[in-house]
Amino acid sequence: MALSYPIDQGPCCPACVCKESHSRGVWDSPEGRYELYECTRCRLHYSWPMRPGSAEYYAEYYGGCGFYEAREISRLQSLKKILKWDWRIREFHELGLPKGALLDVGCGLGEMVRAATLLGYKAFGVDMDEKAIAVAKRVGIPNVAVGKAEDCKEGSFQIITCLDVLEHLQDPVGVLGSFATCLAPDGKVVISLPVWDHGPFLYCRRRDNPPHHLTVWTETAIMALAERAGYVVLRMIRKPYGGDDFIVRCRFEWAWINRQIFPVKVLRRLLLLGFVAFATMLRVSLRCKGSSILALLGLQR
Repeated sequence: MALSYPIDQGPCCPACVCKESHSRGVWDSPEGRYELYECTRCRLHYSWPMRPGSAEYYAEYYGGCGFYEAREISRLQSLKKILKWDWRIREFHELGLPKGALLDVGCGLGEMVRAATLLGYKAFGVDMDEKAIAVAKRVGIPNVAVGKAEDCKEGSFQIITCLDVLEHLQDPVGVLGSFATCLAPDGKVVISLPVWDHGPFLYCRRRDNPPHHLTVWTETAIMALAERAGYVVLRMIRKPYGGDDFIVRCRFEWAWINRQIFPVKVLRRLLLLGFVAFATMLRVSLRCKGSSILALLGLQR
């Protein structure tokens, strides 16, 4: 499938197709060297080439931080616990969207599918990661499969969610636009994306650079993404600057924090308590912004 932006004329913003960008240096990764840019129009941070990580890279990346193992050990979480700890799902719930058929694209280990089912939606999930789908099925999450949104029946979903997925992809506009084929005429799309203009101490080199994150966003870039993909932005919600952001950073920087042994669990809770207090102080005193945006989209008329 052809990309939604040209790649034969040098660096080009994949969100707004602007060719004027500021260089942010280079990044040497296990998958090779990337040039880093900031678009002068929408301020999207993107890499060049827009080359996603290989299956081997992600197997090492997620395996190294205990991603799959932690999910198998924790088994199925209650809805109350999911809403408490997952900001994206909590904000989705508070949007109050009508109950109906829901597709979670890039469902991973199936947390959104489970939460949406418990909230009264007829939820399904697709993901290209065969190991993640296998883990989700093994712990008892139904209606998840290996695949893409395009594989689903035309007009069959009232809601499509895509949480922290588009930043990993070579063509976020093209992928987002492809959701329209299986979305009902009055359907809604909910996406979440990482943003770079956040408060201090949240930058994580391994997570926020390619090939893991090929793009890191701004409000303006998300508006351009939605417009080019055929949607209108109905609402944007900025994640509060909070202690859980620090825990996410720790998880990727120091994988040993996530091991399932008693002293580490105590350490994680102590870290979370200290980080929440520190983040609250920063948010109040400096008006710091969090590291993600959740956006509600509707089809252009």
